[in-house]
Amino acid sequence: MTLNPKDRPKLEDVLSHPWMQGKVATDDEIQTEFKRRKNIVDEEAHNERENKRKQRDADTKTRVRRGAESGPDGDLSKEEQADALEQQRN
Repeated sequence: MTLNPKDRPKLEDVLSHPWMQGKVATDDEIQTEFKRRKNIVDEEAHNERENKRKQRDADTKTRVRRGAESGPDGDLSKEEQADALEQQRN
């Protein structure tokens, strides 16, 4: 595409191009393909949400375990905090 209409191909040239001579999908084929693609996207989104939920659950269990291992005042020592941070990075 070009801004100047004089530099654009003529309609006859466009319509005679091999790309325009191929098979054209029917409305039913298009609808079927779009539904198939939507199902794939929906399934991937569902799996991503499920993985995030599992990760949150695992993080919560880790925090609960750390809370049980914390000192008498309920806080982790500086060394324990550094160890926990290092474990999260790995």
